[in-house]
Amino acid sequence: MHFDGNKWKEILGDKSQMPDGFTDIYAISNNHFWVSSSDHVSEYKEGIWKKYFIGENYFVQSIEGIGNSVYLTTYPIGIDSLYLMKLDGNNFKIVDRTSLFHNSRFGYGGIMFANSKSYTVGAGIFSAKLNGEQLDLDSWLIELVPPSGGFSHSFLNNAKDI
Repeated sequence: MHFDGNKWKEILGDKSQMPDGFTDIYAISNNHFWVSSSDHVSEYKEGIWKKYFIGENYFVQSIEGIGNSVYLTTYPIGIDSLYLMKLDGNNFKIVDRTSLFHNSRFGYGGIMFANSKSYTVGAGIFSAKLNGEQLDLDSWLIELVPPSGGFSHSFLNNAKDI
C-alpha cells in the first residue's frame, strides 16, 4: 500500500513476485523500493515486481542500500548463524557471517549507512568501515552495549541522528 498524503492506494503487480510478508523496506523513490520478507526480498521498480529467493526457512530481518549496492541481514531459522548478504547480479550472496546469539560481530536488526560506515543493531550497535560501497569486513566493532536486552530495529534520519 502507498499513502500519497491523502489516501491509501494498493500497489498492483504480478502477485507471484510481490512480497507475502513484511520485515523491512528500503525506499529509493516512490517507484523503486525493496521489501524484505521471510525467505525472499522483492524489488518494485517502475510498476514491476521482481522476487529474489534467499533460502528455505530463512528470515530476512533488514534490507538497505548504498549507491547501487543492496545489503540485507538474514538468518536460517533454528541455526545459530547470521549472514550479511549483498546483491550480486540476480542473486544475493553471503559476504559475512557470525553467530546470531553469542559474540556476534554484527547485528541482525536494521542495517544503515552513514559517515563512511555501516551500522547494524542487535545485542548492541555495531559498525564497520565503508570503502565506497564495499564494507571492510575486518573492521567490525561494537560501539554500544546496552545495559540489558538489545535492539531489534533502527532508523537513520541523517548521519547525526540515528
